[in-house]
Amino acid sequence: LKGFLGHISEDPVNIVNAAVKAAQRGIKYTEIKSTDVTDFADLIKLTVKTDREEFSIVGTIFGARNDPRIVRINNFHVDAIPSGTLIIIHNWDRAGAIGRIGTVLGNHGTNIADMTLGRNIELDKAVILINIDGDIDAQALEDIKNINEIISVKVVYL
Repeated sequence: LKGFLGHISEDPVNIVNAAVKAAQRGIKYTEIKSTDVTDFADLIKLTVKTDREEFSIVGTIFGARNDPRIVRINNFHVDAIPSGTLIIIHNWDRAGAIGRIGTVLGNHGTNIADMTLGRNIELDKAVILINIDGDIDAQALEDIKNINEIISVKVVYL
């Protein structure tokens, strides 16, 4: 809750005031603890619901070095590093889509620092998470959106 609100609030958000800040914005949240066996020892899931869409992200900490990871975006399993500038792309699962995205980024001088993808064969869809060095310019973002296979593109600054 602190991390989520910290990115959208103009006022400082900390562990102590996060619940109050959420209530002031009309944000409802539920904390659920479970002893059910999962693929990971500890997970945290954030689901944001609006009148237009619902978006879920699941994270965990790997290993002794405490490496944070995003392990699920909606219904797609991934292994992404939550840092820097992250481009989240939903696309139709078609041959060549990743190459076209990489070509656009390269043509605009955008360096890919890390990339992971997840696919849902039944839905014929995929999600690509790309960490980049620096920022992405507006034209590069527009060029990615214009690739036929692209459903949506979001840029997140962590």
